[in-house]
Amino acid sequence: MTGPRAVLLLLFVVASCPAGQRMTPAEAARLERQIQSAQAAQRAGRLDEAAAGFGDVIRRLPDLAEAHLSLGIIRHEQMRYPEAVQEFELALRLKPALPHARAYLGLAYLQMAEIPKAVGELEKAVKEDPSNAKVNGWLGMAYVAAGL
Repeated sequence: MTGPRAVLLLLFVVASCPAGQRMTPAEAARLERQIQSAQAAQRAGRLDEAAAGFGDVIRRLPDLAEAHLSLGIIRHEQMRYPEAVQEFELALRLKPALPHARAYLGLAYLQMAEIPKAVGELEKAVKEDPSNAKVNGWLGMAYVAAGL
């Protein structure tokens, strides 16, 4: 990965380094490669490998909300919804305006048949991104499940 996306990813990594700890350029580069490898594994459908990769990143940078979101999406794809919910909730605690985290949290609640929670989260997600057709559809499914 080169260009602006790589710089942005590296900034996330460096900014998420725990207070009082400095990350060397070599450590930042290693974490960047680890994130890229986990993303590639996820795109290829190697979900266990992707989850392990993001788990390693989280162990090094527990406050990196984007890594928790990514691990949550993987857990959701694995139909491990309670684990996905934990990751989405943590991502939102770390970064309340993290794009897509609330929508995925609502979808996970919907998958777990926790309909009131699903409706609440998906309504918030639609307010955050009203033109997102996918999230609007998920909210519609939640409304149907709630009998609304």
